[in-house]
Amino acid sequence: MPKARLINALSLSLVFLLCSTWGPASAEQSAGRRIALVIGNGAYRSVDRLANPINDARLMAETLQKLGFALVGDGPQIDLNKTRFDRLVQQFGKAIPGAEVALFYYSGHGMQVQGENWLVPVDANPTSSKDLDFQMVDAGLVLRQMEDAGTKLNLVVLDACRNNPLASRGVRASGGGLAEMRAPEGTMISYATQPGSVAFDGTTGNSPYTAALVAAMQLPNLDVFHVFNQVGLTVKQSTGGAQQPWLASSPITGNFYFNTGPVTIVNPTDAAPTVATGSVGAELLFWQSIMTSKVAADYAAYLERFPTSVFASLAKNRIADLTAIDKDGLVAQFVARHTDFQHAAHVADFYISRPDHRAIAISVDAYFLRTARPSLRDAEDLALEGCQIWAKKACSLLAAEARWTSSDERGTPRAMPRVSYQGIFDPAMIPIVDDTVRNRADVTGYRAAVGPKAAALLPSWGVFVVARASSQHSAEETALSQCNNDPTHNDMRGPCFLYAVDDQVVLAQGLTQATPER
Repeated sequence: MPKARLINALSLSLVFLLCSTWGPASAEQSAGRRIALVIGNGAYRSVDRLANPINDARLMAETLQKLGFALVGDGPQIDLNKTRFDRLVQQFGKAIPGAEVALFYYSGHGMQVQGENWLVPVDANPTSSKDLDFQMVDAGLVLRQMEDAGTKLNLVVLDACRNNPLASRGVRASGGGLAEMRAPEGTMISYATQPGSVAFDGTTGNSPYTAALVAAMQLPNLDVFHVFNQVGLTVKQSTGGAQQPWLASSPITGNFYFNTGPVTIVNPTDAAPTVATGSVGAELLFWQSIMTSKVAADYAAYLERFPTSVFASLAKNRIADLTAIDKDGLVAQFVARHTDFQHAAHVADFYISRPDHRAIAISVDAYFLRTARPSLRDAEDLALEGCQIWAKKACSLLAAEARWTSSDERGTPRAMPRVSYQGIFDPAMIPIVDDTVRNRADVTGYRAAVGPKAAALLPSWGVFVVARASSQHSAEETALSQCNNDPTHNDMRGPCFLYAVDDQVVLAQGLTQATPER
């Protein structure tokens, strides 16, 4: 079951905004200022952490900026302690006088105590209700900042938890919901869920409410009430009826529509825009059918059909979230290929921490990774080559950079021609090594060398050794010995392979010992 965001249902109401269609705002629309403060608290120090508020805040901030909102702090405000929280609310209050729209968004823990609604900074650790004034933020403070600002519309969004995160500390919540807050005139309040119910944190990287709201607010020609109705239907569907958003509002003069400029106010006597149909309806229907999917291919199919959709950025974010590699997943892949857990964990940490071009290739019983490459293509090729040498058969890609590959890529082995090569020694056909190795004098002059000779290769580190001796058998033993005793081999697993016997490339035979003496 998804982890619920802790708080009482009526606690943190989402007073929300009027958003817009994509495209440039008109000169007339550009006249009104739109100011927003976006906060996401998840990395709590003394109460349960929340997975998605930071993602929610970043998604909301990105969307609002595209829609023309100026953000206090120039972006989402993440994991605020009490001091920063208070300071930013104060800055918000100073920024909004004379603005057309003022919007406050909060995602994180919240609760009601003794008739007051509180937002929870990440450093809050109260032991009694007497500590709340000094460690928490009164939600009513935000409304008081808006009250005399002279804005045409005040929007407050509180996508917050729904039960008390501090119950075990002797701080008791009051009742099953938040206390009623007196909203200034011209304010809409939308709750993430109905009174007394739980608002879920979500399992797709964003909360069900914020994901639905961001999607709906970008649809063209929907008045604000239809937007919130659409959000309610979407959240109800995506949570199987377990969560149902709730809407409250002070009297609003006129009809409000979302667009790229300031909120458009249409008098009731004017003709209202019609709800978009056709391609927009198809986009919305498709999006609603996949928005809770955990299969990246669903979002890829959506983008293929609607590449410029209002949901395109959200679909791309979902693909990134669903395909992002994770340590547990990597460890499981390595252990399944006969690697002990400790070494698997070490390799997974190493791969995930790398900032450079990297890739992992696998077969049924082997894996090989390559990092620090000049390009992703080079990393993929070398990973596939190394894996094919170990496995003695073609491998497929498991990961590229910081993402899992698709099921199609994993199921399609790619034979690497340099590994399969069995011709005459040619530096250009040596796999897994850098060009600096191929251009070494002993490598470029290998064929011209007279007498018994051999070459050995360590795939793990691209070590390549050329040896000459009095007999062919001795040359092979010397090449393998020098390769296996190379200092870089100390931290690598697996033996060296004979690469060439005299002028003949023998790597495909998988020889790790010298050929018998003749």
